[in-house]
Amino acid sequence: MKKVFLLMLFACITATAQKTQRSSLGMTGSSAIIQDKYVAATVGQQSVIGASINEVAGVRQGFQQPLLRVESLPNVVNNLTVTIYPNPVDATLQIAFDSELKSPANFSIFNVLGQQVFSEKQIPKKQTSLDVSRLSSGNYILKIDIENQSFSTKIIKQ
Repeated sequence: MKKVFLLMLFACITATAQKTQRSSLGMTGSSAIIQDKYVAATVGQQSVIGASINEVAGVRQGFQQPLLRVESLPNVVNNLTVTIYPNPVDATLQIAFDSELKSPANFSIFNVLGQQVFSEKQIPKKQTSLDVSRLSSGNYILKIDIENQSFSTKIIKQ
């Protein structure tokens, strides 16, 4: 008897929990600047949202896309000419520079999550090789930094 009562109680609660509710949202949008702050409400959003951005930080609330902000990058010259082969690579990646380099180079490899999985610093010859046999199969980004020059490319490890 107790089991039947609990089963019926559970069935009643479950049946009423699946009730649908109809509602409609307004189809408007507006924005304003209040006390040097940009405030906007968008179509279908039920509350006021806002964004505040200054030199130190940006604060955003709601579903709107971030405001476009352009920032300058450090002075990095991307004119380093490099040839990478073979790609896809199995064990050894060959790197050919267009000229002899006298400064040390940082060789970094990043996985698709942006995590650094390989790092090596050396003074490269015109023809240099990297042992990538320990990397698992997948797509990676190779980045080479030499003084104020930088080069990056996608590599595929078989």
